[in-house]
Amino acid sequence: MFKRLALLLSLCSTLYGITVTSQTEISGTGLDSNPKLALSPAGPAMALWTQNNPFQVETAYFTGTTWLSPFVIDSGTFPQIAIDQSGNAIAVWLKNPSNLISNPTQVFTSRFDAATLTWSPPFQLSNEQFPAATPQIAMNLQGNAIAIWITSNPQQIRAATFSVTTGAWSTPTTLVLGSGSFPQVELDESNQATVLWLNSNFLVNATTALIP
Repeated sequence: MFKRLALLLSLCSTLYGITVTSQTEISGTGLDSNPKLALSPAGPAMALWTQNNPFQVETAYFTGTTWLSPFVIDSGTFPQIAIDQSGNAIAVWLKNPSNLISNPTQVFTSRFDAATLTWSPPFQLSNEQFPAATPQIAMNLQGNAIAIWITSNPQQIRAATFSVTTGAWSTPTTLVLGSGSFPQVELDESNQATVLWLNSNFLVNATTALIP
């Protein structure tokens, strides 16, 4: 059912506008799903996916010329990835912090340092009383970031921001209260975030917010 993850890199144009110049299998053991990719304007890229036996968040970094060996960040599912101008990346994913059914799923995060080629220890970003879901991450070229997710009772969209200056995450706050599903987020160079979300009447809404 699951196929090992492969990435096609297209670098020039001939037949039908696309020529496949290389194909590289970048995952480790197989049984992978939900691949994501973030590409820096400078050329580096970060691939991220879920390894399904057991559930783990796995990544591989592209230096601009070479794919490095895959690396498991943590256990978890439904990962998302963003990257900045320098090739630094931030991942978010869902995880039950204690592996107990009675405890709600939370959002975790880790930051990749392109200078040292290392991931920071996983950090629990949310602390919800009810399960967190559908985490999303956006990062601007400077390296600032915003993560969003939904939780319930009441239904709401929550957010936390990362400052490249301090190297720290803010305390999570509520962006939208009483509604919100299927959120998406982008962050511009003025540190203004735009969040799209679906309300209870199945209408698309947009929320903008300036982050510190």
